[in-house]
Amino acid sequence: MQDAGYYTCTASSGSQVLKDRVFLTVLGKPEIKTIVLEKPNATDVQEGEIIYVCPADNITCLAVGPPLPTVTWKRHNKQLTSGLGSATLQISSIIPDEGAYSCHAENQFGTDEKRVTLINALCFIDRPPKTLHLEVGAKAEVHCSAALGGMSADVSWSLPKCFSCNSKYQSSARDIGNGTLRFVPAKNWNSGVYHCTAKAKGATRTAKVKIYVGNQPTVEEWALRTDNCGGFRQSTYDRQVFYAVSESNTWSKTTVYSCPCGYYWASTQDGIRIFGSNENRSGVYVYYGQCGWNGYVYKERERRYFRFRDSETTNAYKDAGSYDEYRLQHTSSTSYFAGIVCLKETA
Repeated sequence: MQDAGYYTCTASSGSQVLKDRVFLTVLGKPEIKTIVLEKPNATDVQEGEIIYVCPADNITCLAVGPPLPTVTWKRHNKQLTSGLGSATLQISSIIPDEGAYSCHAENQFGTDEKRVTLINALCFIDRPPKTLHLEVGAKAEVHCSAALGGMSADVSWSLPKCFSCNSKYQSSARDIGNGTLRFVPAKNWNSGVYHCTAKAKGATRTAKVKIYVGNQPTVEEWALRTDNCGGFRQSTYDRQVFYAVSESNTWSKTTVYSCPCGYYWASTQDGIRIFGSNENRSGVYVYYGQCGWNGYVYKERERRYFRFRDSETTNAYKDAGSYDEYRLQHTSSTSYFAGIVCLKETA
C-alpha cells in the first residue's frame, strides 16, 4: 500500500508539453492501526495487553484499507458490535464478562485481528466532587458509590484528621451508611479533607474531597504540624487556649482561618477576657523557643504574631515571644504571622 499516491504523466513534442496527474489507490487487506481505551482520556493499547476497565469506559478499534474494512469486536467468536473503519465497545454492555476480546477488520482482500484482555476494575460509580463548598448551618449529603464487575462495593467515609477531636464535634458530620456522608448541620470546624473508601474482592480505592464550610480554608491547607507540639501548643496559663501555627508567615487579613474540630477561632474580646491587662513577665513563652523553635524561627521562617478572628479591625495579637499570661498587643503588620489563637469548645 506504500505505492499509493499521486502520479504525473508527462508527454512532450518539440516545444509542447502535456501533463496529467492521477491518484493511484492500491487495494489490499486491512490493517488494524490502533486500539484506544477512553477513560475518559484516550490511551493507546498494545496487542495482548491486560486492561483494567470501568463501566463508563469505551474501547475503540481503528482499521484502514482500502477499501475501508468492516471492524468487529468479538467475544468467543460472538459478534458484539461493528462499524465501518472503526468499532467501539461500551464496557457497560459486557460487564461482568471479563477475559479475552478480539477486534477483527475485514474487506474483500483479507482480514486482520488483534486481541486484548479486559479485567473488571474497582470503579467509582457515583464519585464525590474534588471540592465542595457548604454554608454554615447547611444540611447536606455527599454521596459515594463503587462497583467491581457489577457487584456493589462496601463504601465508608473517614472524617478529617485534626489535632484533637471528640465525638460531640464530629457528630455534625456523619457516615450514615450506603456511601452517604451527612452534615446535620455543617459547622465551621467541618472544613477539611474527607475520604471515601471503597472495598471489594480485596481491592481498595479511595476518593478525596475537600469540603469548605463558610469562607474557611481547611486546617490541612494553612496549618503547620511538624514542630514538636504538632503546631498546636496548649497555653500553660489558661488550658482552654491553644496556639495554632501557620505554614506561611504572611498574614492574609481577608482569610477566615479554621481551627481544628472541637475548637473555635478566638475573638479579641475573648483575649481581653482571658488575659486582661496582665503584664507579668514570668513563666513560659507562648511559642518562643518552644516545641523545637529556635527563638522565633522554625523552618527558616520567623513567626511572631498569633492573630484573633477580628484582628483585621483590632490589630490585636498574642506575641510568640511574650509570656503565656501576658496581655494582648497590637500591630497592623502582615509580616511575621505565626498563626491563630484557638479556644477549646466547652460542653
